[in-house]
Amino acid sequence: MFSNNLLQPSETRRSIPEITDMFQSGALSPMELTQDCLNKISVHDEKLNAFCLVTAESALAAARESEKRWRNGTPLSPLDGIPATIKDLFEVKGQVMRQGSYLMPDRPAKADSPVVKNLRKAGAVFLGATATPEFGHKGVTDSPLTGITRNPWNTKKTPGGSSGGSAVAAAMDMGMIHLGSDAGGSCRIPASFTGVFGYKPTQNALPIFPATFFYSFSTPGLLAARIDDITSCLPILRKRDARDPTQVTSAFKKTKGHKKTLKAAYIPSFADIYVHPETAKAVKKTAQQLQDIAAVEEIMPQLEKLVELTNINWLAGASTIIEHFPDQKSLAKMDPSMRLFGEMGQNMPLSRFLHARQLQLELRQYCAKLFKQYDFLVMPTTPTPAFQAGVQSPRHPETGDIWYDWTPFTFLANMAGLPAISVPAGFSADGLPLAVQIIGAPMDDISVLDIGAWLEQAMPPVYPV
Repeated sequence: MFSNNLLQPSETRRSIPEITDMFQSGALSPMELTQDCLNKISVHDEKLNAFCLVTAESALAAARESEKRWRNGTPLSPLDGIPATIKDLFEVKGQVMRQGSYLMPDRPAKADSPVVKNLRKAGAVFLGATATPEFGHKGVTDSPLTGITRNPWNTKKTPGGSSGGSAVAAAMDMGMIHLGSDAGGSCRIPASFTGVFGYKPTQNALPIFPATFFYSFSTPGLLAARIDDITSCLPILRKRDARDPTQVTSAFKKTKGHKKTLKAAYIPSFADIYVHPETAKAVKKTAQQLQDIAAVEEIMPQLEKLVELTNINWLAGASTIIEHFPDQKSLAKMDPSMRLFGEMGQNMPLSRFLHARQLQLELRQYCAKLFKQYDFLVMPTTPTPAFQAGVQSPRHPETGDIWYDWTPFTFLANMAGLPAISVPAGFSADGLPLAVQIIGAPMDDISVLDIGAWLEQAMPPVYPV
């Protein structure tokens, strides 16, 4: 665990726009920034295990080229020379994508994934690949291939997942752009557990390739120490890619300024889901603070079938993954929970999956009505602070049983295709980060980020370095 005298206020973390100004003035160079990030990886990552691959040599070469461009006044974009990490679920040209699994072929990717390509063309410097559970299948980050990724606030705790490596890298200042993915909360859960910002965009706003079963509710996302880092990346990441014909190119509304008074729905919980008292207190306090910019009304939404809907979709998706590895020798190398999910999906009747498609449509219709009444939703990101590292699920605080469905609050944004962000909201009594989640209407990402930025000023986060 990092002691309190190593805490760093968020305002000491320079944002991407601030770094860009320094590059332009010559006060800082891409080489200096990249070397600083690599030094931090060298110092901290043996203990934290955020990276499954560090590409120091190619990162320094890219930073050197970026430095030349800045000196010549010809940067490729505001992201030129900015260090980035890529979750090991995205293809990076010339690099083997492992996805946390022994079963992936030892074959370098022939092309970048769309969002990776967009970052590369913008001049971002790739530091390496961040750890993920096998095929990104669970809300914590450990795998048979890469071992356990640990929380920088307490290394006995999990950083969450599946973008846990990205979250740890963001918390520890090991890069500035941290590309993750989110199919059920995989950016927001680890953001909550590590005290950083975790953003999930409107579904299909960012290009995706290749398509998988998870395509309808999974999206690339970002983790970062500052909201400005996320907003700086969006114009680059959302650039059109011909490989994704379903990309929603008009996904981000051009706001004309907020209404005089916004209206927010404060959702402390739903469907009798347990919320840790300290988490509940932090979310309620945030809702009260938001009364400075919005009329906040506490509601109890009708989301009783949300967990069932998400589970059906996830099990069906897992079944499509294990179909690629039908032999018992391969399955024996797989994370037992991944194999269990896949086998449960294979045994699920088609009628149940078709029922889930109906439930998902009903959920989106319900949310459309909800956003006619409210501009945004305020709720927990996770119902509890970080728990023990190396376990898939915590024990339920009230029953003592294994709490399999411990991540219900992040499901809504995925199943309804909504933009959402996890915002740091203080700490528990034992020093673990707490968080609040802001969810907006489809294509209203800018408002979600604006509210996140307001909260960043109202509740400045601190970081463990």
